[in-house]
Amino acid sequence: MKPGEALHFPPNATCSPVTFSDTYVKIKNCKYTKKYGEIIHKALQKGENSIMQFIRHTTTDSEGFQKALALYQTSFPVREQRGLDEHIRALTNPQFYCESIWDGKEFLGLMFYWEFSGYSYIEHFAIQTDLRGDGIGSQCLKEFCNQRDRVILEIDPPVDDISIRRKGFYERLGFHYDGYFYMHPSYQKGCTPHQLLIMSWPKSITEEEYRAFSGDLWGTVMQYSQNPNPVS
Repeated sequence: MKPGEALHFPPNATCSPVTFSDTYVKIKNCKYTKKYGEIIHKALQKGENSIMQFIRHTTTDSEGFQKALALYQTSFPVREQRGLDEHIRALTNPQFYCESIWDGKEFLGLMFYWEFSGYSYIEHFAIQTDLRGDGIGSQCLKEFCNQRDRVILEIDPPVDDISIRRKGFYERLGFHYDGYFYMHPSYQKGCTPHQLLIMSWPKSITEEEYRAFSGDLWGTVMQYSQNPNPVS
């Protein structure tokens, strides 16, 4: 399917014709069957450009921030959430990017990350619950990574079906498990520290790069939490 080419449905289909433009496939008033949904999905995958927008928030008074915060609070355990006061402080740090992800006027998800020397660190990433499993998360990460030289993130140890699938998800996108792990303190006081594994894109990090990441984590990131000191 080429840019500008129309995708037409049979007369009995409950869809208007769809045009695959240079930037997106536009679907109007469409209740399509799984068959036609798969056709559109394949067309989207072949598109060279995207209309996804990553919108940065430096204050808490925008609709985008409020939607991102609501998703954040329902997508992560309390121990993995930065408190609102600490989050507001983090917004003032130029290295911290609190971003909501949009497709036009549709809110897709959130990406909270830090820009450090030589790499980007994804601290929190989540897609709207009803949009998960549709390839949107993969597309978001691909767009994010393709604009950077090195990306680091953390995952839970792969000990059950969900955590195993999550590790596989990142590996399919080109992330590597580097063999590094540590005990991450809770962002909130009174919660138990938890083990996390380090993954990196597009290749494994060296021991020196891991030490630099660890220094940035404790020296900057965790200073915006209720537990700023490393776990011994």
